[in-house]
Formats: sequence, C-alpha cells, structure tokens
Amino acid sequence: MDETVIQAGTPQAPGMEPSELERFLAQRRVAVLSWATPLGETVSTPIWFTYRDGAFLLHTNHPSPKTRAILKNSQVALVIQDEAPPYRYVSVRGQARLRQEPEKALRLYEEQARAYFGKLGGGVYLRRSLADYAGEHVIIEVTPTKISTLNGSAALGPFQLLALRAARKLGL
Repeated sequence: MDETVIQAGTPQAPGMEPSELERFLAQRRVAVLSWATPLGETVSTPIWFTYRDGAFLLHTNHPSPKTRAILKNSQVALVIQDEAPPYRYVSVRGQARLRQEPEKALRLYEEQARAYFGKLGGGVYLRRSLADYAGEHVIIEVTPTKISTLNGSAALGPFQLLALRAARKLGL
C-alpha cells in the first residue's frame, strides 16, 4: 500500500491504525463491490474477498456484466463493514484488474468457501455451486488507491462496547 492514500476517521469517530486495518480485513466479512456500467450506471454486489499483500482478491465468473464493465473501466469501490454497533468500516477506491488464471481463481474460490462456511459447509457449498458453474473462473484484483476507515468503537472501553451490543440485541 505504498502509494495508497489512507484517510482515517472523522472528528467524531477515529479511523483505524494500520495494524487494526490489517486485523479487520483478515476477518471474514462480506464486501460490497461497486463499478460503473458502460452506460455510466453504478452497480453494487456483495462479494467474498481475501486481502493479501495490499490487494483485494475477489473470485467471480467471466464473462459477466461485472467483468465486462471492469474491462472497460477499471475504477471500482469496495466497502467492508462491521454490522455490530458502534460500527466500523473500510471504504476502498481502487483499480481492478481481471486475472484470467482459472486454476488460481478456482483455488481462491475454494479457499474463500471454506473460510466463509467452514471446512464441512464449504465443501457442501462448493459441490453445489460448481455443478452449475457457468463461465471461466477469474480473479478480480483490486489495488487500492484510497482507503478510508472509521472505527466507531475506538472511543469505548471493552465493557462499554459489550454493554452496547447486548442492549442492541435486547432491543433497548
């Protein structure tokens, strides 16, 4: 991330330190990928990701509307969030590159399925999804140009954070 601009937080809620950012991105969360269609419309979709060596790796199939659009305009955005209060997020702007390496893409897909569903659940998911898989396995590699973060929990102690989450679950 040498050339990546990292903009952290707001006066009300600080951002994440680099080590926090690495830990946050290592956890299994679903990202939302946004890109522009050839007609200039913005489209977003949830997608699994792996953050490795300063880049986001996303598995998908090609050809698809998403991959065709990215081949024409490589600028994309990703948002990864913690859905539990007081909320944290990472917002990424970057350049996407389509890596047409089917074997590596399939291995990434298998790795992600097991990470998101567990070893047993991932195996079941893969058997079902690969039976009807259409197109070529590809990797969308997103190299960040700007990362913005917000850590809403930074101002709270561990007990306050636990109490806040418990109150939310109880509907208070």
